[in-house]
Amino acid sequence: MRSRWAGAAAFAAVVTLACTGSGCAVISTGGSPASLLEVGEGDPLSVPFQRMVAIEPQASWTPEQVAKGLQAAMASFDDPRREILRRYLTPEAQRTWKPGGPVTVLEDGVRFVSPSKGDGKTATVVLEGTEIAVIDDDGRYVPARKKTIRSFDLVKGADGGYLVSRLDNGLVLTAADVRRAYRPVNLYFLNGTADTDGVGSLVVDPVRLRIDPHRTFAETIVERLLGGPSTALKGAVNTAFPTGTRVESIKPLEDVVVINLAGDFSDRPADSALAAQLQWSLRDVAKGRTIEVKLNGEPFYDSGTLQISPKEFDNWVPAPDETVYYVADGRVHMMNKAGTGATVAGTAGQKKNDTYTDPALSAGGRFLAVKAGENGIWGSQVGSDAPWKEWIKGTDLTSPTWNMDGSLWVVDRTAPNASQVIRYDKDDPVPQTPIKAADLESTWVDRFEVARDGVRVAAVVRHDDGMSVQVGAIVGTGATQRLDHFQTLLTTVEKKQERVLDLAWRDAAHLLVLVGSKAGATVMEVSIGDGKVTPVTSDKRITSITALGERMLAGTADDEEAEVLEFDGTKREWETKAEGGRWPAFSLG
Repeated sequence: MRSRWAGAAAFAAVVTLACTGSGCAVISTGGSPASLLEVGEGDPLSVPFQRMVAIEPQASWTPEQVAKGLQAAMASFDDPRREILRRYLTPEAQRTWKPGGPVTVLEDGVRFVSPSKGDGKTATVVLEGTEIAVIDDDGRYVPARKKTIRSFDLVKGADGGYLVSRLDNGLVLTAADVRRAYRPVNLYFLNGTADTDGVGSLVVDPVRLRIDPHRTFAETIVERLLGGPSTALKGAVNTAFPTGTRVESIKPLEDVVVINLAGDFSDRPADSALAAQLQWSLRDVAKGRTIEVKLNGEPFYDSGTLQISPKEFDNWVPAPDETVYYVADGRVHMMNKAGTGATVAGTAGQKKNDTYTDPALSAGGRFLAVKAGENGIWGSQVGSDAPWKEWIKGTDLTSPTWNMDGSLWVVDRTAPNASQVIRYDKDDPVPQTPIKAADLESTWVDRFEVARDGVRVAAVVRHDDGMSVQVGAIVGTGATQRLDHFQTLLTTVEKKQERVLDLAWRDAAHLLVLVGSKAGATVMEVSIGDGKVTPVTSDKRITSITALGERMLAGTADDEEAEVLEFDGTKREWETKAEGGRWPAFSLG
C-alpha cells in the first residue's frame, strides 16, 4: 500500500500492513514525520481507519521538517499521552504547552514557511492556512472560515537538531487528519416529553468522535453518550443514564452485543428511555444485532436481562404525517401522498378572505394557524365549525410554526432591529408568553422554524451586508424557557443580491434553505452537524419550500398561475401537484 500525507512531510513513508485476526505486521520502507496504517476492517463494532503513527524528530531535519513533523504528531491517536509529540518540544515548552481545548481544523494544503533564515541556532516557522472549523472537547463540530497563521519558534538542541520552544496551545489538524482520526456520530438524548403510552421522543446530537485504536468504536460512542449532550443542546435535552455511569466493556457475540455498565442505579431510570438512547446511538455499529445490557457484570434486573431488539424503539423518532396542506382560493386544502386532494373539513376549509397565507399544522394536522396580514395569526381546529380566532396580534409577525408539544411559535419584529419571540399555548389562561432569545432580540428575524424534534429552532436573520441562517435550541421549561446556543450555518452576501427566501426542516439534522439571487432560486441542504452546504436544485419559479425526509415541495409566487410543485429526485425536476395552490406545508414543518 502506498500512501501520501499532504501535511506530514515532503516524502511519505511506504507501509505494508497485513492483518489476520487481531495480529498485524508492519514493514516500514521509508522515514518521514508520520506513517499511515489501515486497520479496523475486521472489527464488527468498529470502523475501518488509517492509523497515523508519529515519528520522533531527527537531528538532520530542517526547521520546516520539524514543524511539519510536530503537526503530523498531533494527528496521531496511537500516542494518547503525546509522548512522541513532546519530543519535538524543549523542556520549557513541554511544561507550558497544553494539548487540550478545541481542536483547530485547517483546510488541506497548509504551508510551512520560514520568514527568515535565522542565525543557525534559532529559527521561526510559520504555518499558513485556512481555518474551516473547530472541534470542541465534547465533539461538537463548529464550522468557521478564516485565514490563520501560527508561529513555531525553534532552537537547536544538544544533539544538533531543532526543537520547538514556543507554540500556541491546542491541536491543529488538517481536514485530511480529521477524516482519518474522527468519525461523525449521531448521539440521541431525550426531549423530556412522553405520550400516554410511555413513548418518548429522541433528539439527535451530531458530534465528531476521535478513534481510539485500543478499543472498539462502540465503546467510544457509549462512553461519549454517558457524558451527556454537547454544548449545542446543553440544558435542552435529558438523559436516562445516572451521573457517574461508565462503560466496563462491550463485547460482540454472534447475534448480540453485550454492554456491561457500572454505576449507581439505585434510583433506577426509565429503562425504556435508556434502551432507546442506546439503540439509536449504536444503530450504525450494532448492524441489526440485539443489544443486551448488564450492570456491574450481572443481569440488569434481579429477575433477568435487559435486551433491546434492533427496531424496538424506532417509534421514539416518529415518522410525521405525509399529508400536504396548502392555500388555494382563500381556503386551506390537504393532499395525501398519492396526490388526492380535498378541502380541509370545518371552518379551516371555508373561505374567509384572500389574505390567508403560510398555513402551519400542528402534530397530526389537528390545529391550523395562518398568517393574516402582517400583524395577526389566526387559528382553527381542523374539522370544527367554530369560528376562526385571532390567537396572536403583533407589529410585524413571521409565519407561525408549531412545536410538537402543541405550542405555537412566532417572532414579532417590533422595530427594524428588534425582534421578540412569542410562544402561544392555546389552552393556558394567559396563552401568549414572550421568550428570551438574546441572540435574536437586536436583529430583524426574517424566518423562524421549530424543528420536528421539539428542541431545535432555525432563524433567518438580516444584517447590513446580507442574511444568515442560524440554528439554536429551546432551553428550559416554563417561565425560564429561552432560546440559546445559536450557531451560524450559512450566510448570503448583499452585494451579490443574495437573500434567503424560505427555509424548512428536512429532518432532525438537515435544513433546506431557499436562496434567491438575480439568477433565480436555489435550494441548499445544510447539515447542522458540520455545516456542509449542498446545492439540491434551482428554479426561477419557486418562492417557498417545505420538506419531510426525501420529499420536497415548493410554492410559486405568480398569482395568475400559482402552483404547488413536488421535486422528483430521480428525474431531477419539479412536477405540478396542485394548480392554483400556494404555500405548501407538512405538519410540524
